[in-house]
Amino acid sequence: THSLFFRSEALFLVLHNPRADSTLLRLEDFFTMIDDKAADAQVIVVTTRASDATLEEGQKKELRQRHPNIVDIIAVDSKTNIGIAELKKRMVAAALNNAKLPRTVTEVPIKFAKLLDHLSAKMSKNGGSFSISFEDFANLALTKFSIDDNSALTAKELFCFWGSLFELSNGDLVLNPQQLADVLACVFTKQPTKLASMGDIAKGILWHRDSVLQAIWGNRDSKRSNYPKNLWSFDSAVAFSKVSSELPPFVNLLHQAELGYSLYSPNGSPLGATFIPA
Repeated sequence: THSLFFRSEALFLVLHNPRADSTLLRLEDFFTMIDDKAADAQVIVVTTRASDATLEEGQKKELRQRHPNIVDIIAVDSKTNIGIAELKKRMVAAALNNAKLPRTVTEVPIKFAKLLDHLSAKMSKNGGSFSISFEDFANLALTKFSIDDNSALTAKELFCFWGSLFELSNGDLVLNPQQLADVLACVFTKQPTKLASMGDIAKGILWHRDSVLQAIWGNRDSKRSNYPKNLWSFDSAVAFSKVSSELPPFVNLLHQAELGYSLYSPNGSPLGATFIPA
């Protein structure tokens, strides 16, 4: 449900329990996010506990009128399997809608599947890798699965499109995109000791200094490993891009997720800081 992962070239399933909430009001927050971030995306509304309760026809009509991107409203029940087969059928049909999802593929090389399984295992190992450079990704694809460079690029694009990987601004690939929520959460803390080392973050100002960013992403507690320095350090970002104004991937991520905004002086010069409204 994070806006970072919302895009129009996707199929959204919005789940609703009509027995727990008969008003549909709680659905509106999700539809607002989809309308704001992925206005052209297809949406299937899935109501659960079909054996106990379903939406009334008037409610379905109201939903469709308010949200024309709804392609189906399907009632399912996991206990009786009511609607499950139909939901799968409708999902496949929506995914094959070339006008909405032109990059959908129905076949991929078996080597791609093996490469993705290998990356998943690499991430799942105790203390597994957080990310991998594209250079290492391509080298792994070539040496272990005989996938050439052009095909490795195609595999990377597919994996990112599926949400299996996430490409950061420096080209590194996050092996488990769900972990990005933890990356962003590191900025928001009430711990006095952390706040003291994070500059003016309590006032909503994230200064672009390595000492501040190290306190956020480089000095985590003993139970959790630190994030790679090249993903949060300004020195690493400049060395990588040769551009003094280049932002590290994690700071770019804050901006991309619309949790932070660059600050500028009245004459338009960068102030070297990010505004964090929350």
